[in-house]
Amino acid sequence: MKNVFEEVVTFALNKNVDFVLIPGDLFDKKVINAETLDQAINLFKMLNEKEIPVYVTEGNHDMSTYVSKYSWLEFMSQKGYIKLLKPFDNTLAMWNVETKTGSFIETENYVVYGLGYPGVNAKNFLEKITPEIKESNKPIITMLHAGIDKFVTEG
Repeated sequence: MKNVFEEVVTFALNKNVDFVLIPGDLFDKKVINAETLDQAINLFKMLNEKEIPVYVTEGNHDMSTYVSKYSWLEFMSQKGYIKLLKPFDNTLAMWNVETKTGSFIETENYVVYGLGYPGVNAKNFLEKITPEIKESNKPIITMLHAGIDKFVTEG
């Protein structure tokens, strides 16, 4: 996974993209080692140096464990390496620069929403949250981490 992410970062840097999107599961497990975190931070630093924002929403492997309420993505967002976009209490809120939290971010050129990982409640969650997505003259990008119907059954 590290090699593929390095390729993505290299592409982004060489092509001077406007932003990078990560729609969940940056890591393949909830508990990561220090080396993995260090590698991710170093790659994000490269993007930050070129002023390429990284918008991330949580996948099921990225969420905090029951032991901690603070995930690795939240840590990296608070340190300014990424912008973690996720709903709070099933509602959407604009990105707050001071708290470094929010569900969506609006720039001069686009709007990005991060809806996270709703699990087996994806259908109900989307029905509730979709009306909260504001209309815009700018392109709207919505990230959601979810399974595909044929592979995930609802409870």
